[in-house]
Amino acid sequence: MIRVEIPWDDQRNAAQYAIMLSQWCKEQGLVDRKHYNWQFKPSEQVSVFYFEDHVESYATLFQLKWGDYSK
Repeated sequence: MIRVEIPWDDQRNAAQYAIMLSQWCKEQGLVDRKHYNWQFKPSEQVSVFYFEDHVESYATLFQLKWGDYSK
């Protein structure tokens, strides 16, 4: 399993953003809870996306496209 963290500062904006990122994954043809899943972790101020090993290329693309989000 591949873990990708998206840090954030504002919880309201971050929650909405994490939902948008999940939607992006679905638009790529990935199925939630089968190819990936995600968690919103307020205590750590991150959203964490987990990708199954067989969709490693999507995890890489996700990290490159969305990994710089910090606000």
